[in-house]
Amino acid sequence: MRTYLYNVIIGKHRGFIPTIIRVLLSFLSIFYALVVKFLAFFRGLQRVHLPVRVVSVGNITLGGTGKTVLVEFLARYLTQKGKKVVVISRGYKRGTRTKGANTEFEQMGDEPCMLKQNLSDVPIVVGANRVKAALLARERFSADTAVLDDAFQQWHIYKDLDIVTIDAASFFNNQHMLPRGTLREPLSSLARADILVLTRADFCPRLQEIKNALKMINPLALIVSSVHKPAGLYKIGEPDKILSPEYFISRSVGLFSGIANPASLDALAIKIGLNVVKTFVFSDHYNYLQHDLDRIILECRAHEVSTLITTEKDASRILGLGLKIQVELFVLRIAIAFQENEKEFLARLSGIYNS
Repeated sequence: MRTYLYNVIIGKHRGFIPTIIRVLLSFLSIFYALVVKFLAFFRGLQRVHLPVRVVSVGNITLGGTGKTVLVEFLARYLTQKGKKVVVISRGYKRGTRTKGANTEFEQMGDEPCMLKQNLSDVPIVVGANRVKAALLARERFSADTAVLDDAFQQWHIYKDLDIVTIDAASFFNNQHMLPRGTLREPLSSLARADILVLTRADFCPRLQEIKNALKMINPLALIVSSVHKPAGLYKIGEPDKILSPEYFISRSVGLFSGIANPASLDALAIKIGLNVVKTFVFSDHYNYLQHDLDRIILECRAHEVSTLITTEKDASRILGLGLKIQVELFVLRIAIAFQENEKEFLARLSGIYNS
């Protein structure tokens, strides 16, 4: 049902019933937009100034826009510059509401768990209340910088740098508010952002049109184009043993993922030359069970697929299972690479410490 509704709102399903559904959802979108504008206005009247520098990374759409890899980049870069950085995340769909740092996946959620693995020297604090989480980080870790994951809608928090990620490849697909579309806020809300990072720019032939549209909304924002590149693959449970994509070129590969934009994994795998024979798609933040993996493996064996590849977010969700893998399972690590305005981006990032 969830997949069907998503295909309805993005226009993949045509006909009488999908049209009626879209009309009904359009009326609900009007109400949703009014509520969002009300909350944004009143929560923004009295902003909380935290005792740390605050760098926010967020978006205005449902679905993956590449926030997590950018958060990882920022935390690593600032740490290398001598800052005491902490990453603060809501921990979407985690099992419990822990207040601590560096806990297990069941308590953290997949994205914080992935960040914990890749940022071993950066504390990851999980909590729905970002203010309390930042105060905890200041007290426990003597942090001077908080990188807030998915915080563009945290209207009540003052941010030294407000960054919004936008998936360039899907920018024109659907520009309606929830639930008719995928927008969490109107496009006009991008006027609040300091930096707009276009991700997956290499899959967008209309990149200049997007830039022109964004400049109309926010002429002062720095617009940065970026791509996601493979940083290597590793056997699950062995993240320190990185293999290059060339190692897999001659293999028949199966892909599986439970992320917001599974097509991005397919596109990247094909772009780096992998022979993708079978693809398995699950819902975003899917909680895998053993029978899911058993089914995947059974189908892979039927198609003579000897190698499975998944994302780091998905890997964090299956590590707790008693894996009975008859095929080799590898994890694709993704990094962000800037195509333009990287120096300007880093200059604005460094500039928050000058005031």
